[in-house]
Amino acid sequence: ATIARGLGRMKKKEAFEPLAELIKDKDPSVRCSAIDALSTLDDKRTVNLFITALNDKSQKVIGRAVAALVVHAEKDIQCLTSALENQNDKIRTYAAMVWGKLAQKHSWDQSKQKDKAFDLLLIALNDEEPKVKSMVAWAIGNFRDKRAIEPLLKALRDKNINVKLTAIHSLSHFDDERVLEALKTM
Repeated sequence: ATIARGLGRMKKKEAFEPLAELIKDKDPSVRCSAIDALSTLDDKRTVNLFITALNDKSQKVIGRAVAALVVHAEKDIQCLTSALENQNDKIRTYAAMVWGKLAQKHSWDQSKQKDKAFDLLLIALNDEEPKVKSMVAWAIGNFRDKRAIEPLLKALRDKNINVKLTAIHSLSHFDDERVLEALKTM
């Protein structure tokens, strides 16, 4: 962990390779320190490592990876967008979380990346995994885009209670008659 912190303080691109190796260490604290150190580097390659870390066994490591992605995702939006289509449901779930946090953090009114991510999130709302659908419902609510209303209303009919509850939460962001009517009939 000390080595990772030292490499991070250097803030040099040459530190990328050794830090990339430390992210595979068996000790979660070393992996956390490696993520922290990597997030100090101005290197596009870090985003892919952070996405890979979303599948870590340690919740602490995943938390650090999510935080790093929220800060660094703009370096490689395509990589983060692709994570929504990953075969691993855990990575899809956390990728949706990152998009939701990014939507909270930024006002991306003219961003093509935002539109592409939003469209992919709408598709991901049909994911087979309830935890992915629930996180996606939360994320698209954070975009505050009225195109989310109909898919979220549909999510109210999902079998999974968490998906329904998250859809209700996300719909609460919209001042729309359709939302009011749907919530009154529940």
